Amino acid sequence: MKIAIIGAGPAGYVAALKAAKLGMSVTLVVKAQLGGTCLNRGCIPTKSLLQAASVYNTIKKESAEWGITVPDVSVDFNGVYAKKAAIVEQLQKGISMLLNNAGVEVISGTAKVLPNKIVRVEETGAEIKADKILICTGSKTARLPIEGIEYALSSDDVLTRPVEAEKVAIIGGGVIGVEFAQMLARFGCEVCIYEFQNALVAMMDTDISKQLAMQLKKLGVRLQLQAAVSKISAKDGGFEIEAMVKEKPHPAQ
Repeated sequence: MKIAIIGAGPAGYVAALKAAKLGMSVTLVVKAQLGGTCLNRGCIPTKSLLQAASVYNTIKKESAEWGITVPDVSVDFNGVYAKKAAIVEQLQKGISMLLNNAGVEVISGTAKVLPNKIVRVEETGAEIKADKILICTGSKTARLPIEGIEYALSSDDVLTRPVEAEKVAIIGGGVIGVEFAQMLARFGCEVCIYEFQNALVAMMDTDISKQLAMQLKKLGVRLQLQAAVSKISAKDGGFEIEAMVKEKPHPAQ
């Protein structure tokens, strides 16, 4: 049996390895990098930046408590992001090796599904005839319908380059927003989270939400819950957030 898999994230490449192990002939078509969102613009790079921020925060604010003096502590963001990129690259190579050893054919390009179970690679015109097609195309960053949203950075932007700001507003108190809030606060930014729900990571257990809120407040992060952001405006070299909090206007800079 021949199977064509579109997408090489945790679903696609793991399925490819499993299918190959079961004796199938596998072709994996990947538009971006191996590893998908998790490895390239999600879990892995985020944890790398969190670790760097944690190390800096420990040295800057906690080492003296233990009798360790470290003068002139500073952050080399080029080095921080280079380390993040090196970790991602190493894991990409690991996935590539696993696929190669399993005999999976990997094709770079944009896949298009045609009738009769044919997958065409748009860039080259190559066609793959398969018995089964598995689509694992993942997700992309959403842009909220907020006036002035073009001023806002996406999570992809933050993972690509450092945030050079003393004050940062984060719209959304889900997993991604909470992680970035911790990272930025530990690097010394003044952070405020605007969350539409009445709790952080509202989809999770209440105890987890409460603990996260406590930890963020210890880091100096301000939480504005039940806040519906309606507008972002450029003002005085920065930006102003307008939000409705419990049906009352709430401008914050």
